[in-house]
Amino acid sequence: MTRPITIVGGGLAGLGLALALRQRGIPVTLHEKRRYPFHRVCGEFLSGVSNTLLSRLQIEDCFAGAAPIRSMRWFVRDRLVLDRDLPRPAWGISRYTLDERLSIRAIEAGADLRTGSTFRGGDREGLVRASGKRLDRQSDWLGLSAHFENVANGSLEMHCGPDGYLGMSPIENGRMNVTGLFRKQPGVMGRSHELISSYLRVIRCEQLAARLEAARFVPGSFAAIAGFDFGSQRSDGFCLGDRSLLIPPFAGNGMSMAIEAAAQAAPLLTEYAKGSINWSKARDNFKRTQNDCFGPRMRTAARLHPFLFSPTGLRLLGTLAANGILPTERLFKSLR
Repeated sequence: MTRPITIVGGGLAGLGLALALRQRGIPVTLHEKRRYPFHRVCGEFLSGVSNTLLSRLQIEDCFAGAAPIRSMRWFVRDRLVLDRDLPRPAWGISRYTLDERLSIRAIEAGADLRTGSTFRGGDREGLVRASGKRLDRQSDWLGLSAHFENVANGSLEMHCGPDGYLGMSPIENGRMNVTGLFRKQPGVMGRSHELISSYLRVIRCEQLAARLEAARFVPGSFAAIAGFDFGSQRSDGFCLGDRSLLIPPFAGNGMSMAIEAAAQAAPLLTEYAKGSINWSKARDNFKRTQNDCFGPRMRTAARLHPFLFSPTGLRLLGTLAANGILPTERLFKSLR
C-alpha cells in the first residue's frame, strides 16, 4: 500500500513537490490557505535553476511569457556603480501568474489541492511543510513588493542605501516587479505602494522614489510581510522552501532554491511512501541534502548581507564595483 503525502503550503516548493510526487504515482493532498491567483512578497527573479530540471518536473511551459533578463545595474544610493551583463541569463515572471499555472498543473496531475484551507494539525509522518517564511518572530525586517508599468528598463536593478535595499526586475507583460527589504523605521508613513517610496527616501534613494511615483502602480499588486528572519528556520519537521531555509533576497536565488528543494525531496518521499525507508530517515536524509546543496550559498549570503546595511560596507562595495574589481561573477556563482 502506498502511503499518502500531505503538503502544507502551495507556493513554488509545495506545488513543485506535489507535481513531482504525482509523476511518481504518490497520492498527494495540498493545503493552501489562500485562493489563486494572489500576489506575494517575492523578487520574481528566476536564476540558477536549470532548464533540464524544469523539463524533468514538466513545468517548463509554465514559464511561457517570462521576461528575459540579461544585464544588471547596481546603485548605491542614487549613484550607478555597476552596469554589466549577468554571468548567466535569468527570467522574470510574477508569482501571481506562475503559482496559478502550477496549481492548475497539479490538479491536472491528480493532486487533491485544497485552497482556502488552513491546516491545523501538528507535525506527523507524511506531513511536509512548505508554507513559506515563518512569521512568528520579532525581527527588524519589513518586506514590500509591488508591480509597476511605465518603468522603462529591461535590466535587473539593485538599489542600496543605509538600512535597506530594493531590487527591480522585468516580468511578463512589460511590467516591473519592485521588491524591497528595509529595516523597520518608526514614523515612516505611506498607504499601499506609497510605503515603498517612503522607505526609499529614508535610505536616500531619492531618484528611484521619484521614478516609481511617476510610474503606474498595478492595482492589487502590493504585498507586505514582517516578523521573519533569515537563515535556517529551525524546524523539527519535514520542511522545504522558505519554511526550511530563507536566503536574503539580494541573492536572487529564492525561487530557484524552492524548485530545487522540491526536486530533491520527491525521491526521498517516494521511498517513504512506498515503504522503502521510514519517515525519520527520509527527513534526515533530506536535511543533509539541503545542507550539502544550499549550505555554501546560505553562508555566503549571511556574510554579505550585513555589508548592504552598513554605510562602511556600502562604501567599500561601491568603490570596488566602480573600479571594476568587485568579483561579481564569482559572487554570482557562489550564491547559486
